[in-house]
Amino acid sequence: MKVEEILKGITPEVKKREIEKIQKVELPAELQKWVKEYEKVGERDGFIWKFTYSGWQMFTLSSVQKKYQELVIINKCCNTILNVLLDDLADKGENEDILDGALKIVYPSNNARNVFLNVSKSNLEYLNLIKKVYNFIKKDLKKYPRYKEFRNVFEYDYQQFLNTMKYSYLINKIPVVINLNEHETYSHHNMQGMIGMTIDLMCSSEFNIKELGIFREIAWKMQQMGRIGNLITTWEREIYDNDFTSGIFAYALKKNIINVNDLKMENKRNKIIKKIKTSKIEDYFLKQWENYYKEVDFLGKDFKSIDVQKMLNESKNFLVMHIITKEL
Repeated sequence: MKVEEILKGITPEVKKREIEKIQKVELPAELQKWVKEYEKVGERDGFIWKFTYSGWQMFTLSSVQKKYQELVIINKCCNTILNVLLDDLADKGENEDILDGALKIVYPSNNARNVFLNVSKSNLEYLNLIKKVYNFIKKDLKKYPRYKEFRNVFEYDYQQFLNTMKYSYLINKIPVVINLNEHETYSHHNMQGMIGMTIDLMCSSEFNIKELGIFREIAWKMQQMGRIGNLITTWEREIYDNDFTSGIFAYALKKNIINVNDLKMENKRNKIIKKIKTSKIEDYFLKQWENYYKEVDFLGKDFKSIDVQKMLNESKNFLVMHIITKEL
């Protein structure tokens, strides 16, 4: 699959139609409840949840039993709400204690109970929501038929995701640490693709456990593809939030297109954007996306438990979804 073919199909008419399609999405009542809880403490526009719901609908595995399909989508959307809550703490790069406290709630330690001591009212509400969302996620997962079988895998995947939050905080606190190799190793776990697919496996009675290793390789590559769509879409507006976790910046630094001192200088933002656009850095990542697509296509040819071709088709649609929202 050539990325050029996908990009050529994104006309102004397609953009308008697809954005309107997302805007018309009706969230399930259970998910609306959590969105309303988020709106009490968060800042993100409501469009993100319709985008998220649409994305998880696309990437619910063909193997998921019908009676669980809506349940796993809601669970994965709640994981995304938790992701956003943690990500906004990490991206601000300001209060490490609050971020550490939030991470202890999600991955409890012996001193997790101390997290709620001596914090402001607004931070207390924020941390309480993180706790409520994560408790719902865990409780819901236990209802799934293969939960015990995949629990350890899920917990491992969650550790990778939480490590990404620490890495994002580190980048925004100490920009000199930015490098392309670590970005490509850690940052894609923020997409929660492997978490979502592990959740789906908990509700996939016909999935052959012997294929788990090769499936996780497929999931890893598709998670990378999702991250590429996300970073291409968001890097330009993130620069105005002093958020430099995007691989766009890591690549620009590696190639000496910009230097690390430029990143924190507000009067250089427009110059940085111009340099990055002129250098066509996005093409590097789109080529990566294309290579991952080919690799997944190859790995999926003899895969029996899941329709990998459907996953690939949806990956093209997901890339389009990202690109059409770039200017929103």
